[in-house]
Amino acid sequence: MKTWMIAIASLAFIAIGCAGNSNNSPDNNQPGVDVQVDTSQGVDTAKGTDTTKGTDISKGVDTSKGVDTAGNTDTQTDKVCTPNCWNKECGDNGCGGSCGKCATGMQCVNGKCQAHCDVSMFKPVKTGAEWKNPIKNTEPKGEFMYYALSATSYPFSQLVIRIHQMAPHNGPVGPGTYNIAGSDFDKDDIQVIGLEDCPAPDKECAHYYYGGEGTIEIKKLSGATGPFDAVFHNAKLKEIKFTQSGMQFVKDGRTWCLDGYEAKADNVEYLPKDQCVADGTGTHYFDNIGDFTLTNCLGQKINLHSLCGGPKIMWITAAAEWCPHCRANLPLFWDYYMAHKDSINYWVYVAEGPSQGSDPTAEDCKSYAKQEGIDPAHMFLGDHNWSVIFQHFSPESSQIGYPFSFLLLGKNMSYVWSSGTGTDPRDAITSWLDSGLL
Repeated sequence: MKTWMIAIASLAFIAIGCAGNSNNSPDNNQPGVDVQVDTSQGVDTAKGTDTTKGTDISKGVDTSKGVDTAGNTDTQTDKVCTPNCWNKECGDNGCGGSCGKCATGMQCVNGKCQAHCDVSMFKPVKTGAEWKNPIKNTEPKGEFMYYALSATSYPFSQLVIRIHQMAPHNGPVGPGTYNIAGSDFDKDDIQVIGLEDCPAPDKECAHYYYGGEGTIEIKKLSGATGPFDAVFHNAKLKEIKFTQSGMQFVKDGRTWCLDGYEAKADNVEYLPKDQCVADGTGTHYFDNIGDFTLTNCLGQKINLHSLCGGPKIMWITAAAEWCPHCRANLPLFWDYYMAHKDSINYWVYVAEGPSQGSDPTAEDCKSYAKQEGIDPAHMFLGDHNWSVIFQHFSPESSQIGYPFSFLLLGKNMSYVWSSGTGTDPRDAITSWLDSGLL
């Protein structure tokens, strides 16, 4: 399941609305309003008064409806409708009446008054769950994900629940009731994400949402063995946007209500797979990253999966020639690689040339490699939109900047780390190499 984070990444980060028809006006001048008057029932069109001066039994009263000329009541209409407003505070009472009206700004949903929701009653056609951990045999915690799709192909809307069980998040590993009111995408241990009207893999969704308020009651959760069973209470997601300073809630933005939504998955898939997976299993931490091809400064095309089973760590850094932080760090990264090249393979994805926002040329690439003292065979032509990167990797961060690194395990190209953690990639690599797990 690789769809939702691609849509988020297209924003430069991690995809569903009901409005009334404004043409339904009661104005008689609007098209489609019939203003004819039936004159057969006693209306004098010349004067506008009833010319019958009373009730004509033969014309004005249908005696089959319960009244006869003797004034008797038809026993067939003597049945009484009993209103039913049990556990309701609004809506139809079953007899044509109302159980109550909601206050201004509220709407009636399943008999309850709720704050206005732009998206509600989400009904997916496909659901699933994944539990990811590259060291399953020694670590009982992992990364859990539930997903629900409104359609099996684009366009679609999607709901995602992510639980970060591993440090430093230390999210829940079992049943309980948990707050979903997230505020920091990079630090929240439970993330509830909504993506509305996603048109294509390389296009932004119409709207993005994040946990704003409410709780999730997890009834069943047991890692890779499954099943997963949860329900939301008083839950509402709020519209978000991503800026250079990170995730922000949109003022007076749209809302997605989830109260009562049941998230269930009988089977939970364990990831990553032991071997490389050509199409990949997704774009998140502990997914097997799919194969892709890049062209280096020398014009050589190299597939990522040609290195499967090779060095223990695959290290990719996105950089820009104009970037001062890149000029300061790339030579240090290269020196670290050279000191550990038996265990590491290193690629530099040159996303921008000498000027900001420009795609690099082959000559830019060669010049940049020479400037940084890096073998041009290890520097690859990219583009300023990071197209190949965002197609295959979720940055796992609401803030992206240069240089930005990704780490994969060489045996199966499973994604284990990114610069979104805020730590130095060299420290992360040393930790993995010293762990004894590779």
